[in-house]
Amino acid sequence: MRTLMRTSLAFFALTAISAGAALAGQVPPGLKLAMVNFKAAKSYHMSFVGGGTKIEIDVVQPNRTHSFVNGTLETIQIGPMTYTRLNGQWLKVSQPGADPADIAKDMANVKVDDPSVTYSDRGMTTVGGRVYHRYTYVTSEQPGQTIAVDVGIDNEIYRITATGANGAAVLFSKYNAPLTITAPI
Repeated sequence: MRTLMRTSLAFFALTAISAGAALAGQVPPGLKLAMVNFKAAKSYHMSFVGGGTKIEIDVVQPNRTHSFVNGTLETIQIGPMTYTRLNGQWLKVSQPGADPADIAKDMANVKVDDPSVTYSDRGMTTVGGRVYHRYTYVTSEQPGQTIAVDVGIDNEIYRITATGANGAAVLFSKYNAPLTITAPI
């Protein structure tokens, strides 16, 4: 249950972009390229902030994650095995379920010609001293929520933010870095 809840919270914004893309009309070419690159990444780091929760996650494809929730709850997921550190001790549980690495697979399902999604190319923007190409989209199912996707000059997704969702944001880094995730016990 915790893993599913953690996954749901951490990937709110990322799931929104993958679900939106699956329903998308004309996905801008730069955003589509960034989604393809994200799917192809062998590893990356994600930081989720929103609703009073902060989650740091390393992902190594095809099925390994290492996460810290609010700096206190640590979990490692390797395939169907989940390891959770409680009171300084690691517990091992066989728990198939939602895997953060599965989101990359969803991005391959981009379809076209769906009028329920409106994409906008917002051009270049600077955030924290770094230059990004910003894309936004709105779906007819959630018209009060705008998702912004910031793509770096290397055609990688670095930020996904959602308005109307308590300022939820997912930040990406360490694409294809030599991250290692191993079972702690």
